Amino acid sequence: MHIQKKLILLTLAVFLSSCGKSEKNEKKSETNIEFASNMTISDDYAFTSSTLNNDLLYCWDLNSESFDVFCSKPDCKHETYSENNNTSCSAASPGGSFYVYSFLYNESLYSICYSNVNEFTVIKSNTDGTNKKNVLECDITFSTVGFPSFCDGKLLFIGEVFNTDNLESSDVDGEYSLCLLDLDELSYEKIADVGKENECIIGNKSLYLYNDKAYISYSEMNDDSYSDTFESFDLSDGQKTEILKMDSNINISGYDENTMLYSIYDDSNISYIYKLDLETNDKEEILECDGTAYSIYMDDDRLFYLCNTSNSDGTDKRGATIYSLKDKKITKECEFADDQYVYINGRNSSKYIILYQNSEQDSFGILSDEDFWNLDFENAHFCFEQLDY
Repeated sequence: MHIQKKLILLTLAVFLSSCGKSEKNEKKSETNIEFASNMTISDDYAFTSSTLNNDLLYCWDLNSESFDVFCSKPDCKHETYSENNNTSCSAASPGGSFYVYSFLYNESLYSICYSNVNEFTVIKSNTDGTNKKNVLECDITFSTVGFPSFCDGKLLFIGEVFNTDNLESSDVDGEYSLCLLDLDELSYEKIADVGKENECIIGNKSLYLYNDKAYISYSEMNDDSYSDTFESFDLSDGQKTEILKMDSNINISGYDENTMLYSIYDDSNISYIYKLDLETNDKEEILECDGTAYSIYMDDDRLFYLCNTSNSDGTDKRGATIYSLKDKKITKECEFADDQYVYINGRNSSKYIILYQNSEQDSFGILSDEDFWNLDFENAHFCFEQLDY
């Protein structure tokens, strides 16, 4: 059953996106938007698209758990532009372009779309996806490395420029830049150069906007050295501040207002989990654990993390752990089966979005806060398979 227009308007209209809280935006921020791989997650919805073609938009209602093509037109065949260049489906990407991300802001749906190298387009439409308008064309590739961060109408992202004179070569490498897209002003700017694609690694949770500062983490590699850097840029004057610099890998799990959670992994097969105060830039070690720790979440007195440990026989052990911050000890842990993989795709104020994979299943699901902290992943309400068609 297709999502009806009335339901879409009731569920999705008038959402404002938020970020790290500050006095300036506290009243304006009503719901969070978190960016994940091919998905945006808010308190009430998630938008995603086909992982192969990215030319048809889907909406996942996180309250009713319904999932369908984001089109309210009755009897629509949901033809893409490549199938019919006169398609009237409101979920189809315009003009043969492809969706990168879509999200609601200020009573409109915004979509980041691309079709050509070193270009991307911002499409604005009604909250039901109709009346699409091209409102901004940008002369840079919207890179999918490093999930964007959205705050108060501004989108922090990684832009990439390729040498178009050498596109047929297998050695084409882009140049990464830290960029800011302003949806209120309908403009974008490059904040800083980051590095070359073959010499620079940018993790998924490497970008963050907070208190008018842009944060980025990246790794630099060459034949002789390796280093990880976490730094900030003041958006008012462009001043750069280096916060962390080390030879070990800085694996950022995410942010909660002014706190960043990250882990450092060294050659001894041990991870050290830290939290960092973005107001003072002070860091605090929380614990150390065997293996590679990632997907770290924290509430008032508990810490959650996934961990991958290499066994002496060459196999891997994967699992999840709950650590008591008050008692300084592990209170619950579980080990995944050999063919079982659990990924935390994101969260909103009351739910966690997980991707669950085993030999029989490859699905996205909703996990309650209680089940998450009890490690009851089997209680997730699985709503749809990966869109790989």
